[in-house]
Amino acid sequence: MKQFFGILIWTGLVSLPSYHLYWSTSNIFQTQFGIMSRNRFESLMKMLHFSDNTCADTSNRLYKLGTLIDDIMMNSNLCMQPKQNLCIDESIVKFMSRLAFKQYIQNKRDRFGIKEFKLCISFCYTIAMRVYCGKEVDNMLNVGNVGSSVVMELAEPYLDNGRTVYVDNWYSSVELAELLQARNTYLVGTL
Repeated sequence: MKQFFGILIWTGLVSLPSYHLYWSTSNIFQTQFGIMSRNRFESLMKMLHFSDNTCADTSNRLYKLGTLIDDIMMNSNLCMQPKQNLCIDESIVKFMSRLAFKQYIQNKRDRFGIKEFKLCISFCYTIAMRVYCGKEVDNMLNVGNVGSSVVMELAEPYLDNGRTVYVDNWYSSVELAELLQARNTYLVGTL
């Protein structure tokens, strides 16, 4: 399985139009995976499963992933501790299949996909993230608008230390600036 996940990480770093091309013998691609055959990789991709369907929590739209996202973020935080500056923004993970909370954003390169909010440190390293699962499960903290709620939720472990949070106009508001100021954290955002 380590080899399988290693290949998955590699395919995330080196993007090709199709998984078949990673096993191509052409000199153009030069990503020959001798550690696992293409058929074995595709077989594992079809059978990859992270949860037990018999005890599924249907109120949680991410139950199929189990604790995978939390485990990844925990290990991510062990590798890197934030300094002074934090940045919060959204990104789209390309996803073309059916999904209840799939998003469409016209101005993005990958227009259809899963929207996620990320808390990053100054050189684009993600230290926290939250997958957007739709309106009815959003704004858990009741902090005001959705943007403020996302900022407060993601930045919570890093507040009260005099850090600065950078956001774009979707998140920034006077209310959020006051909330962060009360927690000894500064906000820089566009209006």
